[in-house]
Amino acid sequence: MKKSLISLYLVLLSTSAFALNLEEALQNAFVNSRDLKILKLSHESSRCNETQAFASYLPKLELDGRHLFNERFEELEIPFAGATFVMPAIQPYSSLGLTATLNIFSVFQTMNEVSAAQLEEQAAEFRLKRAQEQKHAEIRSLFFNALGAEILLNVANQNIQTLESHFNDVSSRVRSGVSTRYDSLRVDVQLEDAKTEKVAAESRVVISRAKLFEAIGRADDGKLLDGKLPEDFSLIHVEELTQQNITRNDRAALVMERDGYQKHAQAAKAHWMPQITLFGNYEFYNNYNHFITESDERFKSAYALGVQMTWNLFDGGASYASQRQAALANAV
Repeated sequence: MKKSLISLYLVLLSTSAFALNLEEALQNAFVNSRDLKILKLSHESSRCNETQAFASYLPKLELDGRHLFNERFEELEIPFAGATFVMPAIQPYSSLGLTATLNIFSVFQTMNEVSAAQLEEQAAEFRLKRAQEQKHAEIRSLFFNALGAEILLNVANQNIQTLESHFNDVSSRVRSGVSTRYDSLRVDVQLEDAKTEKVAAESRVVISRAKLFEAIGRADDGKLLDGKLPEDFSLIHVEELTQQNITRNDRAALVMERDGYQKHAQAAKAHWMPQITLFGNYEFYNNYNHFITESDERFKSAYALGVQMTWNLFDGGASYASQRQAALANAV
């Protein structure tokens, strides 16, 4: 008795508790979808580009060190009292320096690059949201289609059972002379039609389940789906995915990408103008010998603060090519 109860419990558990429902189907689809994974990675990459562009507003710190094992310095010829003395140029044998730079003027290049990166990040986010909406609508439609097919198969089975019972009753009445052979043939034809409908319903179940489980990226476990068909299909809001809805996320993404290309094109023109940078350098050096662990004060310090201007006059056309590429991307 106990074993039979356990077996019945396991059967009920396998057919209901672990049946696939709509929420689980959506979760599997969002996790296993290759397109969503690509869009998520693209969104993360756009965030990195935004961080990279914003870094131009911040100062840069560089730590560099150098130690010479063997060297031959340049020789300086110094005339003195009618004679020429030759002495090597003094350079540090060991040095450790820290350099800080801050870009203070680049003809709005940094501002345009940051704006372009922010727009691209927003466009990637809108595209991801749009793809999630489409995947949600797709899985919901496939799930309800498969669930409806299973319900129709259940109805077909019940119809066959009803007709078989009715056929047996009519056959009994025919044998007793209450009904005619015509009544038996009419019910038999209805029963054969019901069996044909059952075969068609089984085919629809197989096809709809195959499409559903392929879309969610998992193997079909053969268990009945768990859920109910919506009472009002107008609540699905299919109009949110139509071409006429101007607030769609993919259209917003296109607008963001267009504005981003314009910002890139404006930033690419900055190579025609000079850039101004503040810099500071602090160096700890030893130009007396090769030792780096001396106890005396052989190491000295030096520093420099200033402003630097750089102007790219010729780089083989690389900057102009970048500007042209940005302009073409904006035109597309």
